Amino acid sequence: SDSWGGELGGLVLHLNTPGVHDLCRRVDGPKDEPISTLSDYQQKVVQLRKRGLVYPYEIIHMLTPGADDTQSHLPPGDFTEYDLDEDNHLLPVERPYGKNKAAIIVGVMRNYTSNYCEGMIRVILLGDPSKNMGSVSEPECRRINEAINLAERMHVPLEWFPLSAGAKISMDSGTENMDWIARTLRRLIEYTQGGGRVNIVVNGINVGAQPYWNAEATMLM
Repeated sequence: SDSWGGELGGLVLHLNTPGVHDLCRRVDGPKDEPISTLSDYQQKVVQLRKRGLVYPYEIIHMLTPGADDTQSHLPPGDFTEYDLDEDNHLLPVERPYGKNKAAIIVGVMRNYTSNYCEGMIRVILLGDPSKNMGSVSEPECRRINEAINLAERMHVPLEWFPLSAGAKISMDSGTENMDWIARTLRRLIEYTQGGGRVNIVVNGINVGAQPYWNAEATMLM
């Protein structure tokens, strides 16, 4: 009811659960237009949540709260998404979340604290279960390899949220997928043995090639 006049009034209540365990609430005033249908992005969030999975862009939202977000216990941050250009080099891209074509998301994340005013920077990789349950082939391996190269050039850690059903099995591809997986395995070994750091945060299914990658990524010499 209206706090002043006691009359009934309309409100729009938005509830969101980033990371499943947190609950965010937003209240808007009444609107004349009907409630809109779910966007493609929202549909993916709902479909994956029904399967007990988290859409990777929701993880990005959770890890990069705004400076005025009082409901998050994480420091404020920002994320810049990267993708391959025509020469297969990673470059920043400006596009809405959820427009990735490969089953891996790449970007640079920065979080700001009182101790690190310039921000704590790392290259981030996230497996996308909405695309063939995160199965990997050439497009994914190319992005992972270039993400390792980017972290090496920037002298920052690589943070990986792996979720993958292993090598892609398809009628239009074969052993070349295993060749690309081997290239990524070799690149991970070269990177870690050279002093590079990979932080693995397992947040879903990891089978096939992914456990081998995870193991080599954490074998520092």
